[in-house]
Amino acid sequence: IQARFVISGSDGEWNIKGIPFSSYLNITDDSGHATNNFLTVNAAKIHADYGAIYSWNGTIYKVHNHASDGKDYAAPGEGFFIHVVDDVTGNASFTEAMQNASPAQRGNFNAGIAKDDVKRVATFKIKMEDQENNDYDYVDFFFSDESTKGLDFGYDAGKFFMSSKSKIYTRLVEEDKGTDFQLQALAYDDLKDVVVPLGITTKSSSIK
Repeated sequence: IQARFVISGSDGEWNIKGIPFSSYLNITDDSGHATNNFLTVNAAKIHADYGAIYSWNGTIYKVHNHASDGKDYAAPGEGFFIHVVDDVTGNASFTEAMQNASPAQRGNFNAGIAKDDVKRVATFKIKMEDQENNDYDYVDFFFSDESTKGLDFGYDAGKFFMSSKSKIYTRLVEEDKGTDFQLQALAYDDLKDVVVPLGITTKSSSIK
């Protein structure tokens, strides 16, 4: 199934897509090859700084990729955003190989599902609270033996700026090209020593 890209309009290269099948769809877990998940199959059309899909959890946009919360499958009918390359052509591909009638990780994007992983990984997040507007935002960090201080497609994910709310973000430790990141993946050995640039945009007079 092909879904047309839209590159005009006020939101630029952000595109929203929906699951076209009545089965679950493999969105991030490549399971050893590059033909059975949405993120890898469409990698050439997704902006390298935004190698993820973005879902709304009712309060904020969450990122899902190979380094995020283990949500590898999307439920039938769910929708998500992707950030496409500036000169994108063609369509987004939803293939039969992505379908899974009964994945072990059931539930929708909002369900908290743990992912079994024997690799050496660590995760944490930094949360910022806007006390003036009773709101919050956060950034995620993922550490693994496969990640680097530069850009790792499918592991790092740029920030979804779609509102005027207070935002917190990071910049790449190396090879920074001006993109603000929601999720940054780094080498596991850097867990204690790395210094990550952190930024905040806000009009609030009270954040913590």
